Amino acid sequence: MVRKKKAGLNRTMESLSPDDQDYALWLVLIEATRYIFKAIELDMNQYGITPEQGEVLLITKAFNSQLTPTGISRLTCREIHSVGGLVNRMAEKGLVRRAKDLEKKNLVRVVLTNKGRQVYENSKERQSIHSIMSILSEGDRQQLISCMSRLKGTAIDEVLRHYRPPFLRQLP
Repeated sequence: MVRKKKAGLNRTMESLSPDDQDYALWLVLIEATRYIFKAIELDMNQYGITPEQGEVLLITKAFNSQLTPTGISRLTCREIHSVGGLVNRMAEKGLVRRAKDLEKKNLVRVVLTNKGRQVYENSKERQSIHSIMSILSEGDRQQLISCMSRLKGTAIDEVLRHYRPPFLRQLP
């Protein structure tokens, strides 16, 4: 039963007409992303966080709590107001706090709390990510990174042709 259901979920590209292969490929990328996200969501739920909150914990730790909400917005490709709400919810949970920058008084940095560091440490195992990505050989990984990086660059160019979202704007 599960095998039949899974086979049905993988038929998207085959069911589209051959004259729209770009759309079919895009659809496969979106579907893969959604299923991977769902698996990660189930992983993160056990630590009481969302994948978005896990991402903020990860990059806040990586940048040693030197990021502003605007910096997080740029790194996550999210609108600034969305990051603001996300940071507020994380602060309410005690995962991060806002700290005034000592040099630039008008800047606020997002800082991990002890609880945030502990949740990050607990959640960094990320079993579903490792399980999903383990099907790729090293060559597959490098090729996928190369292809996705090129697609990302072209997509950014396309977005910038139409408007400049806040997460891509440069600070003066």
